[in-house]
Amino acid sequence: MTATAGTDEDVQTSVAVIGMAARIPGVADLDAFWAALLAGRDLITRPASGGGYGAVADPHGFDPAFFGVAPRDALMLDPQNRVLLECAWEALEHAGYDPHTYPGAVGVYAGSGETDHLAALRSRRDRFPGVTDDQLRLAAGRDFLTQRVAHTLDLRGPAVTVHTGCSTSLVAVHLACQALLAGDCDMALAGGVTLRGTTDAESGDDLLSPDGRCRPFDADADGMVGADGAGIVVLKRLSDALEDGDHVDAVLRGSALSNDGSDKVSFTAPSVAGQAAAVRSAHLVAGVGG
Repeated sequence: MTATAGTDEDVQTSVAVIGMAARIPGVADLDAFWAALLAGRDLITRPASGGGYGAVADPHGFDPAFFGVAPRDALMLDPQNRVLLECAWEALEHAGYDPHTYPGAVGVYAGSGETDHLAALRSRRDRFPGVTDDQLRLAAGRDFLTQRVAHTLDLRGPAVTVHTGCSTSLVAVHLACQALLAGDCDMALAGGVTLRGTTDAESGDDLLSPDGRCRPFDADADGMVGADGAGIVVLKRLSDALEDGDHVDAVLRGSALSNDGSDKVSFTAPSVAGQAAAVRSAHLVAGVGG
């Protein structure tokens, strides 16, 4: 779409989404995902044993030579790192920017799911002769997720790895917006990835729907449905995006973080009042309502 300014203040305090990439169960790309949404297609894999899981196709199809990664290092690297790196490159490509020639600082804000990859590496030490335990930790550790992207793509902005319960990607977007508006970077990648790689990775979890179907806001809802996936957006200050002639997919006018303390429905469920307060805060930041 073509973005138009409301007021000078709106432009100066808003952030533009100028690129994106994702790995989504059951589809090849974002266009196919949108078509599936319009058609109401079910993208969940349903094993014969029951339940369901959103499985991403070919999570191991990484091209190490393209990214300048040594074959042995690529073999050790957590698939979450590999897929997020691929999405980061694709998102920048979608935005029309080469990170090696872009003159500004590009930040990375993202997080990943928790896996047993380090334990798997240690159980196969025979495949990695001469590799130290510290090297295995670097290949599998969640803390190095964004630094890996920044190092490989030569990004010079902040590289911040985010971990929150069930909100990592959204918090990453919020932090990236704040960094852009504060001048910490000129463009930012924000998102997250979770790859467990098995359709029954969470079988037996009482939070999951027994028949593998998610029914939000429905009296028959009986649980969640697990899934793998990844997503990244490329963010830029709206004023800069308009000046540079970027294609603007969306405009973020405000966001907010909240925490309910002990006032929760349960430890894993937020309170209604806390969620309402967060929405009001985001609207106030955006200048919507009062």
